[in-house]
Amino acid sequence: MVQYPRLGRAEREFKSRQPHMKVKSLSRRVERNDGRLTKVYDSTLPALILDLSRAILSVIALKPRVDFISVKKRITNELLSRRKIKGMKLSTIIEYSDNFLVEKAINGIGAGKFLKTARNEKIPYEIGRFIGRLHKKNMALIDNRPQNYIINKNKIFRVDLEMFKLRAHEFDKMCDLVSFVEYFDDKVVRSAFMKGHDDFCKCSYRSYVGFLSKIFLKTVDYLE
Repeated sequence: MVQYPRLGRAEREFKSRQPHMKVKSLSRRVERNDGRLTKVYDSTLPALILDLSRAILSVIALKPRVDFISVKKRITNELLSRRKIKGMKLSTIIEYSDNFLVEKAINGIGAGKFLKTARNEKIPYEIGRFIGRLHKKNMALIDNRPQNYIINKNKIFRVDLEMFKLRAHEFDKMCDLVSFVEYFDDKVVRSAFMKGHDDFCKCSYRSYVGFLSKIFLKTVDYLE
């Protein structure tokens, strides 16, 4: 089992200095400084709002699912995901506390921006295969938006795993598919991702993707 040091002096030093760059996020404050990405959960309210929105969507999809994830659980999920997920490069955790997480920053470009400017079928296909493998093992990421994948020299890195689910329900897996494909208007990218997924896991919840994509609120553009 991997052991990560709990924050002490590093947390105090972070609070006393000015960060170099702030990264937009709905559920927490994210700041990048000196090759580190620091996530600070100042309040539980933003995360609760996101969880409530997801619960409403589950009702619309006729798969009712109420699952409120506490800050402590989100950090636990980040740690657990590093032990359970195989087949994808993940960001490295350096330190953590009850409401504070530090990762090694990854240089590159988010998959959303990358795939909107570069005609590439291999990357969405590989991401789809990765998700299909997780689903076959009954795991899910839930928040599978393309900006959570960093592309660097055609290598794919996954970041932001706070919603990782070890024993996933059908709706959790549906979220993995919808949150990725709804970002893209390009049918080539959408089809490549779904083909990669289906090569590993052909599941009944796949039929909901087209329907949910039409009603899913597009909120990702301003987050990157």
